[in-house]
Amino acid sequence: MTAAGETRAYGGLLTALPFAFRRSNSTVFRVYLLIGGFVGLFVTLIFGLGTLVLLDSMAGVAAGVITFTPALYLLIWLAIVAPLLTPPLLVARRHRLGNPSQRYDCWIAVAGFCFVGLLYCGAVIALPPTQQPPIQPGPFAGLLRQFYAWTQPIGVVPPLIGVGAIVGVHWLFRDDERTLE
Repeated sequence: MTAAGETRAYGGLLTALPFAFRRSNSTVFRVYLLIGGFVGLFVTLIFGLGTLVLLDSMAGVAAGVITFTPALYLLIWLAIVAPLLTPPLLVARRHRLGNPSQRYDCWIAVAGFCFVGLLYCGAVIALPPTQQPPIQPGPFAGLLRQFYAWTQPIGVVPPLIGVGAIVGVHWLFRDDERTLE
């Protein structure tokens, strides 16, 4: 396939992901693309079902401030899924522009994995005290105890650090052909 054919094959979000998978030589990136894709589908399913339950509970309620809640669900969903999709989209863009780098692909995937892990940490921190399971003894008991001790709004900070990692890796490797290789 010619370079023009490859460029035409990448025509949007749904075609960018397979394009990035095919063009990248980084195994770490390919694994992230699969795991990040499954996490994104899971988050979409959870938020979709949550929105349906919310809309069902709002049936018959007069319009007003409470009708803002589904839009808030959509905003939070977007804030979670967008950073999950950012690494594959950035890799697809680099390869489409003829600027591939296996090192960039690997490090942007590592930053994506960091976001997934920090997203989980943020979810644990944001758990309401009534839904926190008892802490079992083990290697992570102290860390879990610390997470539960923090206030719920701090749960936003770990995912923001993950987003910062993705942005930082992209910024660091923006000119890697001239400066790092």
